[in-house]
Amino acid sequence: MPKHVLFLSAPAFGHVFPTLTIAEALAKRGHRVSYATTEPFVEYAQLSGVDPLVYGPSLAAIPAAVSDHADTAEIVLACMRFYEEGLRCVDGVEALVEHAPDLIVFDPMMYGAAAVLGRKWTVPIILTHPNLAFNDTVDWTAPRRAELLAGPRGAEAAAVESGLQDLFVQHGIDETLLHQPDDLALVFVPRDFQPQGESFSDHYAFVGPCNDGTIFQGDWNPPTPDRPVLFISLGTVHNARPDFFRLFATAFADLDWHVVVTLGGWADADLGELPPNFEVHPWIPQVAVLEHATVFLSNGGLGGVMSAVQQGTPLLLAPEVAEQDMDARQVVELGLGRVVELSTITPDALRHAVLDLAADERTAAKVRWMRDRVRESGGTARAADLIEARMGG
Repeated sequence: MPKHVLFLSAPAFGHVFPTLTIAEALAKRGHRVSYATTEPFVEYAQLSGVDPLVYGPSLAAIPAAVSDHADTAEIVLACMRFYEEGLRCVDGVEALVEHAPDLIVFDPMMYGAAAVLGRKWTVPIILTHPNLAFNDTVDWTAPRRAELLAGPRGAEAAAVESGLQDLFVQHGIDETLLHQPDDLALVFVPRDFQPQGESFSDHYAFVGPCNDGTIFQGDWNPPTPDRPVLFISLGTVHNARPDFFRLFATAFADLDWHVVVTLGGWADADLGELPPNFEVHPWIPQVAVLEHATVFLSNGGLGGVMSAVQQGTPLLLAPEVAEQDMDARQVVELGLGRVVELSTITPDALRHAVLDLAADERTAAKVRWMRDRVRESGGTARAADLIEARMGG
């Protein structure tokens, strides 16, 4: 019997795309799916065949205010504000739907609203982890907040923290359930990739990457099939760095590789003249390129990391913020790739880093092992199965 599923998203590509892929799978199975997000993501919801719901202006204004070169402190503060505002305007979130759904799927930043509405509607609420999961043993969120509170923006953060605590009390919400969920939590990595994965209860389902939806689709083939491919992407948040792309042009101009660069949406007018072995796009179907890539040079965003491992591509990571540092540490610890510092590396050193990684058989074997763990995790189909089971249909 068809059900109604409400998704409460956090408006960032790495949060929206995997959950929207699951939403699409549920819609294809005949369920009614409502997907709450901000205006820039409405077109992706429509492409995915689900019903977009648009958050009010107070929620939409928070991610829109994050700068192109935001540091960890700015990002964490924005996340805290979004978390607070989602709970503060829970009545506005409720008003987005005409009738109570049968189940809510929510981003951690929408936990407050999901907890209130799930209780009011007496429906299950399912947590999703777009980043690495956290619990009482592996709580990577606490140091981020503590560091922010102790830093120059500490007064702002303390005010948000105080407001959050008041709202939890006002609404009778137990925030510990975000770290110890008593319902299902979906994690977009295999358990073997998760730090201290054995510490997570059976409430956590490590389904791996969910990247087979319409929004991920597209074709790409190398112009010369027997030529190695270097794929470069710095994601969609910290990518407006023409100096980095000029570094790439110098490092790889004379390399007998085909170099594919995606700019994450910004124009390439400031890049200058690029070598003939470069192919530059504002956007490109990432999974399709990774299928052919020999090395993936990335900022360490978890979606890109998992897509590369899924295709058996070694990783050369240049993390810029705390969550990317955390992903990079796991990649290095598990032998799936290496880390470079783009702001200080020379073109020669970067070129050698790519060539050394491509020739490293030990890394290749580790990547193949993790690729198998990804494929065993079940991905989108397993996530949709688990949600349907929770709805009893």
